[in-house]
Amino acid sequence: MERGESIAFELEGALLASGSLFPYFMLVCLEAGAGGPLRAVVLLLAAPLLRLLELAGLEAAAVSAMIFLSTAGLRVDDLKAVAKATLPKFFMEDLRRGALREFLNEGGGGGGALRYVATALPRAMAEPFLREYLDADGVLGTELRTCMGFYTGLTSAAGVMDGERRLEALRVATAGTSVITVGARRKHPHQSPLSFYAVRLLAPRQLTIMGLAATGMRIEIQGHQAHLDANSTMVKGSGSHTLFVCNHRTLLDPVLVSIVLQRKLTALTYSLSRLSEVISPIPTVRLARDRLQDGVKMRSLVEQGDVIVCPEGTTCREPYLLRFSPLFAKIVSDVVPVAVTNGGSMFYGTTVRGHKCFDCFFFLMNPRPFYGLRFLEKVVQPHGRQRSEYDVANEVQRSIGQSIGFECTNLTRKDKYRILAGNDGLDPRM
Repeated sequence: MERGESIAFELEGALLASGSLFPYFMLVCLEAGAGGPLRAVVLLLAAPLLRLLELAGLEAAAVSAMIFLSTAGLRVDDLKAVAKATLPKFFMEDLRRGALREFLNEGGGGGGALRYVATALPRAMAEPFLREYLDADGVLGTELRTCMGFYTGLTSAAGVMDGERRLEALRVATAGTSVITVGARRKHPHQSPLSFYAVRLLAPRQLTIMGLAATGMRIEIQGHQAHLDANSTMVKGSGSHTLFVCNHRTLLDPVLVSIVLQRKLTALTYSLSRLSEVISPIPTVRLARDRLQDGVKMRSLVEQGDVIVCPEGTTCREPYLLRFSPLFAKIVSDVVPVAVTNGGSMFYGTTVRGHKCFDCFFFLMNPRPFYGLRFLEKVVQPHGRQRSEYDVANEVQRSIGQSIGFECTNLTRKDKYRILAGNDGLDPRM
């Protein structure tokens, strides 16, 4: 492309492999604002009618209906947060490699050509992903009406951005350029790494295993037999009890470690919901995020029994490890790292803006949920040489990351929530 020219791609059906917009509106229903599950149910019930409208050639009417059902009464800030924290993950997974490669190679940088993307989706839903991850110069999408900071569920006077409206918008946006190429062509490395994105069992441990089996969950356990022996001295810390340290995937992490080991563990938590605390099958103790106070509390618990902690302080869906808080390394010299992986085909077991008390239930609603637990070699403080708690925490993080192929980062819990939700992760509902 020459300087002064422009190229335009369609999002659905061109950049995206799927031409259906329904899943993205469903994500908005589930993740944005109060009443999300109810919105999702209504949208799901309307799915047959929406499909009939599409088959009848009334795609614009179907999109308008989905916009109304998913955004009417929704706060502008809530949709903005979902578009930034949740949707990019799913857009990225649905990208066509060939179309993406062509889009990234056309224009931009030194090429001088401007890259536009046209979509029937509301611009507020698609623009954050397209500009941040694909470096698009312009996004042409459906504009929504707002009132006092809330969406009305109605489109602007221009209507849904499709057909002739889309071509006219392209002409206006690219005025003064010599060529407009509409990329209706049916994983080049993306511009920014996607690290974050943003969606208890009450029973004795012996019965819980059968309950998990009833949900279809598959648990894969790896590690030395000594780790799995409740009477083994191999897992003992400097005192008479064990401190387990694991990466954090869902709220089920400490529960499943306790179930697998058939040992009573006390879980140290951050901002756990009251409901999750009540129905948890293992004891939970809330940390105050004060190093002195939390250190005293952790030391007391380790003296009383086995303890498990997730030093990342929050969950991370992607194959990354957040920075480990070094507090645990000041309490005991020897710790047992546990590398945790999980998977599901429909629902994630974590959310950023939703109600976290439902996270475990969403994860267990997957047809075949999977959990992998790897009990690693104990990290021991060398005799005669005192290492700093930061070195110990980094070693534990590296050992977990290497065992499951996750990348270690220096990102913190606050970094995650500032990126995804625009706050420090302190939820007044907790």
